[in-house]
Amino acid sequence: MLDKAGSEGLEVCMVTNGYTLVQFLPLFQGKRIREIQVTLDGTAAFHNARRFLKDGQGTFDPIVKGIDACLENQININLRMVIDRENIQNLPDLASFAIARGWTGHPNFKTQIGRNYELHHCQSAPDKLLTRISLYEEIYKLTARHPHILDFYKPAYSVF
Repeated sequence: MLDKAGSEGLEVCMVTNGYTLVQFLPLFQGKRIREIQVTLDGTAAFHNARRFLKDGQGTFDPIVKGIDACLENQININLRMVIDRENIQNLPDLASFAIARGWTGHPNFKTQIGRNYELHHCQSAPDKLLTRISLYEEIYKLTARHPHILDFYKPAYSVF
């Protein structure tokens, strides 16, 4: 697929949980990749409680290694945090983690925040969901208390 896209002059965007990203890195070398979207739902404790393997093992550390490897190889990463009422208070900590790791200063790194919604497989309690407006209100409150979030996540103009 990557070879065919390249021969047709197309860039590829991928969405992945990122768990095996390091293993695929050799396939990405010399290919036309616009970006790879990877999801982290917070720092290790939050993410691992939500996104784990069949045996219960966490996925945070392999994903972080994959993000590091992609950035080291100048592959664009779009880090997506899926937020609901359970993990929104962890946004400042994930922002601090990304800043400390050097991701936010890397030219190949960007972020987006997504809202957990009814169709998401790990969401079985609708009372934990945020509406679009309540999500933006909470992000606004958090950035007022933790301005470093804005080094990690740059909201669209429409949010302001």
